[in-house]
Amino acid sequence: MYQLVKTLGANNNNRSNTVKKLLPIIAVSALLLSTPVLAEQNTFNKGLEAYKSQDYSTALSLFEELSQQGDVGAQYNLALMYDQGKGVKQNTTKAIQWYTEAAINGHDGAQYNLATLYHHGDGIEQDYAIAAQWYEMAAEAGNRNAQFNLALLYEKGMGVEKNPQRAVELLQLAAKKDVPDAQFKLALLYLKGKNVERDFKKALKLNRQAAESGMMGAEFLLGYMYYKGMGASKDYEQAKTWLQKATDKGHPKAALYIQKIDSIESPSLVAAQ
Repeated sequence: MYQLVKTLGANNNNRSNTVKKLLPIIAVSALLLSTPVLAEQNTFNKGLEAYKSQDYSTALSLFEELSQQGDVGAQYNLALMYDQGKGVKQNTTKAIQWYTEAAINGHDGAQYNLATLYHHGDGIEQDYAIAAQWYEMAAEAGNRNAQFNLALLYEKGMGVEKNPQRAVELLQLAAKKDVPDAQFKLALLYLKGKNVERDFKKALKLNRQAAESGMMGAEFLLGYMYYKGMGASKDYEQAKTWLQKATDKGHPKAALYIQKIDSIESPSLVAAQ
């Protein structure tokens, strides 16, 4: 190939003739390369369709076939099916086997799921260090849930050397990708001034994002912050709105603060009751 390029560079006429002869050869080579890829994609799509229609045995068979051929997406899906017991008896050992294959091949979802199994000791001996390694890979690939869970490990020094600043950095990454738990936890850090400079406005903004996802704790905290005027002016109407949402979900203290606001807004009425 390199000798051919050098020859073409020395003789433009030869270059023109050679290009004309090579084009059909290149086209045939591309076709030969793409045919198995297309066939694998068709098989993969059939597996997905089978899964969606709850024909799990067919999906399992197709994904197994592709997994043996090294298809990373099929390996991940096969692991999920063993993990969830779809179309096959639940088998954590098999799930770990195929999660590992897919994880080694760079699938961030597999890296994350494998990390959680080691993190919680689910079907395998608990190992925070191994969990952290797989979380790191998935986090570097941009997996937002891995970024959040890895932040927890760095915060507590589990499987890694304790590093609160690294934990904050990971929480910020996950929060920007709309992970409610990350938004809420980061809000608490800004509220307390723990490992970050205390900032009520940032706390309010992050907590509101988490609350808007329906997180009960965030709804309560947001209502409390409006009640106290933390990060914004006191706003009893906003406070009651969010406290009511938390109350409806069963928060044990939210109703008490609604009563406190009512007593401020209508003291004589409350006294009469």
